[in-house]
Amino acid sequence: LELLLDDGSTWHPCMVILDEDRLWYSVPPSASSGGVGGGMASVGLGSCDRVLEGDEKRQFKLCVGSRPMTFRAKSGSDQESWLLVIARQATHIKERDILRQADRILAGIELQRSSQRLASLE
Repeated sequence: LELLLDDGSTWHPCMVILDEDRLWYSVPPSASSGGVGGGMASVGLGSCDRVLEGDEKRQFKLCVGSRPMTFRAKSGSDQESWLLVIARQATHIKERDILRQADRILAGIELQRSSQRLASLE
């Protein structure tokens, strides 16, 4: 994949790794580092608002907050695959977070009811 840089016209070839709850991507080296290795950065899929098709067939946008990230795949079928797998994984992470939150709420309610019943028996 390639990542569209902040200047809006330069594409950076990057390695992209889809982890369980993060999308990792390589960043370009900075001038201050002498142009040596940029390292990796990541985006949490739980904070991903949506994944959209880009302006061109091979592009897709990952919308996180107010700053969309635009990636370009080698082909239209690669773009479709990345778009689908990222959207599915982001949805999975959000559903998992909602279920965990609901579980914590239910556990709190059960604890409160148990405490009230115990107090009424004393």
